[in-house]
Amino acid sequence: MSPLAIAKRIARRQQLLDAAQMTHLRQTAYRGVNTTAHQPPTKAYKQRKALTYRGNSYSA
Repeated sequence: MSPLAIAKRIARRQQLLDAAQMTHLRQTAYRGVNTTAHQPPTKAYKQRKALTYRGNSYSA
């Protein structure tokens, strides 16, 4: 297998993977599926809680 054929094969595989990922995102976006898994954890799951430890209050 020539180096050009290998490069083409890798590029084609990446294109197919990208297309499949975008198709999945489009389908889930319109079905009411929670897509917060595709966001950074700090934005998707950040919660504020008032905590107290030995009389000192802080938020986490």
